[in-house]
Amino acid sequence: MSEYEFHPLADLFPLLGEAELNELADDILEHGQREPIWLYERKILDGRNRYRACLLKGINPHIMETRVADPAAFVASMNLHRRHLSEEQRGMIAARLATFQHGGDRSKSPDGDLVSQAKAAELLKVSKRRVERSHDVIEKGVPDLADAVEHGDVSVSAAAEFAKQNPPLDQARLIAEHGSPAAAVDATIKKKAARAGKKPPVPKPDMAAADRAEQTTNARLAASSPTELINLIERLERINVSGAVARMSDDERAELMAQTARANNRLNKIAVEIAISGGAKLGVLAPQSLRYEALSFMRNAIAQIEATLTGRDVQETAS
Repeated sequence: MSEYEFHPLADLFPLLGEAELNELADDILEHGQREPIWLYERKILDGRNRYRACLLKGINPHIMETRVADPAAFVASMNLHRRHLSEEQRGMIAARLATFQHGGDRSKSPDGDLVSQAKAAELLKVSKRRVERSHDVIEKGVPDLADAVEHGDVSVSAAAEFAKQNPPLDQARLIAEHGSPAAAVDATIKKKAARAGKKPPVPKPDMAAADRAEQTTNARLAASSPTELINLIERLERINVSGAVARMSDDERAELMAQTARANNRLNKIAVEIAISGGAKLGVLAPQSLRYEALSFMRNAIAQIEATLTGRDVQETAS
């Protein structure tokens, strides 16, 4: 019987334990080998457990060669279809797949690229976030920590945080001190929570003070608005408005109309108050908010007109 190596992609998936392997071998001996062992580049891509079971019972295995375009997708599909893998196991497999470098005949893998984390997540039916956390466990954690995640003893999020917070030597020490990766991670989480509970509360921003400061600023600006408002109106009278408007787009004209309409609305309210008060000085009796808004809208409207003009479009009215 020929002996075959296992393909590295197949090795991303866990093998059956001794008891499960014996059960599979007995089943093949009694009912035959239902699924062939698939080779890719002369290595077993799918069927390692069937191959081991046949060797265990001295059965001549049924082997076929495949030329699939995407061996990673093939082996993922075959394992997910046939085996019950936990979400933790699938996340760890996807993370390893995302760092897997194809080492065989490159002509049979045209793209030649590493599988992305997003693609690996899709193939293994897990979230990309789980793949990222699993990658942190594999890259930054000690092997015992990765094994604990795959066996469901530690959540991948807690293990990833533990791996990022503690260098490998500290991880090994903590695991030894607490007796297991699960106990070490749990102790670290409790210690962090205790430290967080001792921190002084973060002061909340004083929104009332911020509002008062804004009101003071607006009041200061509005206090000088009567004179500036008159100057803006006189300045507007000296501008060739039709020349500016002719150069504007439809959107710009619509915005200009909106600015001037709002300014006019505020000015009319100021005028009504002046009339009621018997001809008081411009803007003195108007609420500060109205004077400030009218001034602001007038500034914007005039700035928009002047932005479209060249020097020859700004004309002084003949005296």
